[in-house]
Amino acid sequence: MKNLKVIVTIYATIVASSLFGQTLSSNDKTVKVDEFPEYIIINCDNVSPVLGKSIRIVIQAKNSEFEKPLKDLQDLLEDNKYLKISNQTDLLNAMSRLGFDYLDAFLQNPRADSSFSRTGFVFRKKEKYRN
Repeated sequence: MKNLKVIVTIYATIVASSLFGQTLSSNDKTVKVDEFPEYIIINCDNVSPVLGKSIRIVIQAKNSEFEKPLKDLQDLLEDNKYLKISNQTDLLNAMSRLGFDYLDAFLQNPRADSSFSRTGFVFRKKEKYRN
């Protein structure tokens, strides 16, 4: 009986999330794809592996009307316990699962003499989540 209750709860959660849009949550943070702008630029760099972390992720959100959900998204993407993003491929796959399509990427400091590189990834909401 207890297993049936767990199965029903999981099923209800899956159905609810598919009806009300994609959500992602970890600890006290929850993000919903409908709270985001249509386009998101996520910057990531290759310095963090030197520091013993996964890639460093930065989403410019200051003074944006979407500041809180974008900051929550950045926290979730950097929280290695939940998504386990350790490289750019993991980032692309996580954003796809969340409800975004990859559009483009660009280097932000293409100086050849620099050991630091930052790449900006452009994502757009999947068509079914757009307003």
